[in-house]
Amino acid sequence: MDISSLSKYYELTPLKVRPDQLLLDPSNPRIVLDVNTDRKFSQTQLTSTDVQEYILSVINKQAHHIAELIRGIRASGFIDKGDDMIVKRIPKTDKYLVIEGNRRTTAIKHLLNDADDLKPIVRNTLTTLHVKEFFYKPNRELTEDAVIDILLGTIHINGQLPWGALEKAYYVHNSYLREMRKYTRDSEFKYIVNCCKEVATFFNLSANDVRKEIKVYRVYEELKEHSYEVMPHHFSLIDMAVTDRDLSEKYFELNQETFRFSRLGLERFNRLCIHHNKPISNPKDFRTFAKVFRHGADYDVRLIESNEQPLATILERIRKRQQHCQFLVQLEGIKEQIEALHPAEFRGLNAEIGMIREIKRLVDGKLWNLTRA
Repeated sequence: MDISSLSKYYELTPLKVRPDQLLLDPSNPRIVLDVNTDRKFSQTQLTSTDVQEYILSVINKQAHHIAELIRGIRASGFIDKGDDMIVKRIPKTDKYLVIEGNRRTTAIKHLLNDADDLKPIVRNTLTTLHVKEFFYKPNRELTEDAVIDILLGTIHINGQLPWGALEKAYYVHNSYLREMRKYTRDSEFKYIVNCCKEVATFFNLSANDVRKEIKVYRVYEELKEHSYEVMPHHFSLIDMAVTDRDLSEKYFELNQETFRFSRLGLERFNRLCIHHNKPISNPKDFRTFAKVFRHGADYDVRLIESNEQPLATILERIRKRQQHCQFLVQLEGIKEQIEALHPAEFRGLNAEIGMIREIKRLVDGKLWNLTRA
C-alpha cells in the first residue's frame, strides 16, 4: 500500500518529550525475537521500571549495534536526520510507547545513565526530544494495529531502513495472523489465499513472497517451540530448506496446510544445521547437500547426516558415478551403431568385411564385458 493512501487513516503530530517519558516496545520486530516469547506485558507492566530495564538489556545486545549509535551520539549529540521517531501515548499517563525509534531511544537512555560524563553541548541535545505522536483515525477498513503495521512495514520492509530477514518474516507472519482472524474464528493457523493477498497489498509484496515469509517464520517458531537451539543466524538455512521444493516436501516433510515440519523433519534439520556436530554451517554447504539429495543415494544422505565424511568428498564421489554412467550410456550407443552394421550386406573388400567382424567381436567379447565388471 502506498504511504500517501495510508495517510487518511492516521495523523502524526509534532511533539516534544523528555527521554524518561519514552517506553520501549517489546513487540518491535528488532526486539521481540530476543524477548522471552512467553512474556506478555500489560499496559501497567510496560510502565514499570523492571520491565523497561529488561527490554533495555535485550536491545543492548551486540546484535542490535547499539554501541555504534551510542558512539555517534556521544561524539556529536543527537541529530535529527529526518527519520521520525514515532510514539503513541499510554492512556491516563504522561508516558509514550515508542513505535519507531527503539534503538535510538535505547542509546539515549544509556547515555543519560552517565549524563555527567557527557559534554554539555551533547547533553543539551538529549534533554528534549522532537518526536511525532501517532493518532489513529477510526474507520471501517483498517484497525489501528493494521495501520501501524503498514506504516512500519513501509519504512522497514521495502523502505530505506530495512529489517533483517528474520524481523521481516516475523512482521509479515504477525500481520497475517491478525488479518486471518477476520476470516475465521478458529485460533489455529490456516492458510487463506485471500488473506495472504491482503497482507501482500499492505507491504507491496507478491502473494508468493508473503507465503514464503510465513512458511519460514513458522518453521523457525516451531524449532523454538520444540526446544531446539535455533538462533537468528540459522534463518537463511531455514529459508533454503523451505523454498527447495524437493527437500521441503520429501526430506523435511513440510505440511503445505500448516507450514510445519514433521517431527522427523525437525530432527533432520537439527542434525544437519543446529546440532554441535552439524555438517552444514552456511548456505554453500546447504546447496551441496541439496545436490547430494537430488543426485545421490540414500546412503550418501546418511553419511552427511552423521557427518562421517566431508560434503565435498561425497559430492565428488557422486559426480564420478554420474560420469561413469554417462560413459556407459555413450558406449551403449556405440555398440548399437556397430551392431547395426551387417558384414554380409557390405560390398567392400574382404579385408574390410573382416575388420568389421573383428570390431564387433572385440566390443561384444572384451570391451563391453570389461566395463560391466
